[in-house]
Amino acid sequence: MPSKARLIAPRDAILLLVALALCLAAGAWCDLPLSQALYHPASPFGRVLAAYGQSPGALTLSAAGTLCLLSCGQGSGREHGRTATSRLFAALGIVAHVASLAYLIIAPVRYVDLGLAARGLIALLLAGAVSAAMARLVRGVPARALRRLACYLIFIVVAENLLVAGLKELWGRPRMRMLAATPEATFQPWWSIASGQREALVATGIPAEEFRSFPSGHTASAACAMAIVALPAVRPSLARWRSRIFWLSALVPATVACSRIIMGAHFLSDVTGGFTVTFLVILAGCWLFWRNQIPAGDEVTPAQGASTA
Repeated sequence: MPSKARLIAPRDAILLLVALALCLAAGAWCDLPLSQALYHPASPFGRVLAAYGQSPGALTLSAAGTLCLLSCGQGSGREHGRTATSRLFAALGIVAHVASLAYLIIAPVRYVDLGLAARGLIALLLAGAVSAAMARLVRGVPARALRRLACYLIFIVVAENLLVAGLKELWGRPRMRMLAATPEATFQPWWSIASGQREALVATGIPAEEFRSFPSGHTASAACAMAIVALPAVRPSLARWRSRIFWLSALVPATVACSRIIMGAHFLSDVTGGFTVTFLVILAGCWLFWRNQIPAGDEVTPAQGASTA
């Protein structure tokens, strides 16, 4: 493995950014006709992904919580500072797991008719599967590396949510489903910020949520699945699979994006915007935590270092 191998290959990053730019450009002229042609709010595919399309964001927190808790079982803990750090990460791990499960149980209520027990079981199965897979992947990895990866995952989820919430409030773009049901509402292109019709229509009783189309929160959360591109930072043997990991994980937000257009919740430019926000956050995270390089030395266990030399 090259000593300076990148977590995200520049070619892959450039290709994806070009594809996203082309989709955003296409949205400038086909947003409305494409959404009108695909609009099918009763679609089972759309309803299921409306309920669980955002789960990758919550499951990213589950993975982070598992990493935090695993890191606490390592080290002697003789020094007070180390013990205090372990307690901090143990608390962070518990909070991450609770937040993840709460979201996975509560969020689907708006979209599918499932009881609390069913939603709880699905949440436990999803979170449990992700936690078990993560624990297996990082077996033998030092606590320091586990905590860095956990902080990276938490950074992705928090930054993505804050950015998307801020952009939604700033843009105030009406959703396709609201346009279909409200004759007095007019289409707002993605480059138009805060057109002014939101205040007038909300005053007539239309929910403010119908003016949070850009960018797509579901697609942004689904794109958190791409955070796994950082796994070679703690498991260098995965470096040879990095392009496959990159593009396979990109299929998750792409699939959710299609479902959001079908449901009339978003336009092509909305889902592209959500995807782009999270991908840029992931790029920033890989740079901030590892300078986008696969680490060596104290970030890799001796056995791994020998096998990848």
